[in-house]
Amino acid sequence: VLSFQTLKPGRYYGPVSEFTQYVLVDDRPAVERMLAECNSGARDVYVEFRIKTKTEAIIWLSCKGQLATLEDGRVRYVGAIADITAASERELKLLAYHESLFSLARNPLVVDRADFSKASIQIVCHSAETLNVARVGLWKFSDSLATLTCLYQHDARKKDAEQAQQVLRADDFPTYFAAVSQRRSLAVDNALRDPVLQEFRKTYLPQTGVRALLDVPVFHHGQLWGVVCFEDCVGPRLWDGDAQAYLVHPASGKAPAVIMWVDILGLRPVYRQLAKRLAEEGYAVVAPNPYYRVTKLPAFPADLDMASPAGMERRAKLRATVVPETQTVDGTAFTAFLEQHAAVDAGKKMGTVGYCMGGAYTMFTAAARPDRIGAVASFHGTRLVTDQPSSPHLAIPKMKAAGLFCIAQDDDKATPNAKDVLRASFAQAKLSAEVEVYSAMHGWCTPGSDAYNAAEAERAWARMMALFKTALV
Repeated sequence: VLSFQTLKPGRYYGPVSEFTQYVLVDDRPAVERMLAECNSGARDVYVEFRIKTKTEAIIWLSCKGQLATLEDGRVRYVGAIADITAASERELKLLAYHESLFSLARNPLVVDRADFSKASIQIVCHSAETLNVARVGLWKFSDSLATLTCLYQHDARKKDAEQAQQVLRADDFPTYFAAVSQRRSLAVDNALRDPVLQEFRKTYLPQTGVRALLDVPVFHHGQLWGVVCFEDCVGPRLWDGDAQAYLVHPASGKAPAVIMWVDILGLRPVYRQLAKRLAEEGYAVVAPNPYYRVTKLPAFPADLDMASPAGMERRAKLRATVVPETQTVDGTAFTAFLEQHAAVDAGKKMGTVGYCMGGAYTMFTAAARPDRIGAVASFHGTRLVTDQPSSPHLAIPKMKAAGLFCIAQDDDKATPNAKDVLRASFAQAKLSAEVEVYSAMHGWCTPGSDAYNAAEAERAWARMMALFKTALV
């Protein structure tokens, strides 16, 4: 494993300190802090760091361990080391995307309400550069949705955006028109194989060199106006795609909305039951699949032993795809989704509740939409306070929500200062927050878990109900 050429599933023995010599200098303090936690007997330890391969490539690794007691009474840390390079690079790209959006928002040709032509050219050119695609086009539907006319087309292989009156007709491209007329985004990873583009293979794809595309619908006054088409001409490309979620709400009337963020094992029947219970209390609840970018439901096969090397590898791989930037994107998207839903009372604040890793989701969501999120509840949340610049607690100053943080005993033992930092951060932001360590272990609020504690789980649920009753108005 020390060659770092490949990281294959398996068992590795030896002191973690042997890795330090391979770690980049800037990341060694983080590894040393984890080693100190091991020496102090922390139940769970976690660190992310970079190493350099023999070919000078940089790889991101995550190391997660848990203290285990052997049959003879000795203790040892067991866990998993995962290659999270792809997820870390995604995080950096998202940061670049956000900066690009801010740059676009400052562009006077856009914000000063210049004419549609100039503003459109600025937007499509900027979008092409940000998404690293060769072509971006703005297409307008006819009133009957029978044709699409290209108003502006930007091709990075040419000097300028061009005004092009190319017309696509539904009679010639029936499969594509049927898909886009359903008012949804189309994420085509491989344009040469995807059946939705079967009519484009004779002329459009060979002429343009398009190999993947992302088509996003444009609406005007609630009506389908047109499509912005992002086209990649390099090769097949994986787009984020459509999210998955479970939605449940009262049978009639409008209700305050709540986003329920699930734990590391993903959206499964127990969380559908919890969401349904919350709906029975009078709320419209959506529980997203946090791993939709990389897998459909179920995230973990029913026959997978989560304690096995394969189970631990699967869990680490999926967890590595959840980063602050994607949490913020998803929180913003699901808030917007609920705002428009017929079962939601848009005049009332929304709430959000998270279990385990879902605790961080609540904070990033509230910070991204302070105008809508009025309450956050975290049940045995993890990594809410870290020494990283993306630590969830640093989002509190951007929030306008009351908080409830129900902390597990073992989590408190591992990070004893977290509760004090949370209290101080909310106080400094002049926001109310209830932060309490419960007489239960991590996972106690999720029915069916090994740590489930019915009495303490009901007490935490009651505190959340009291919070939502007063804050979601």
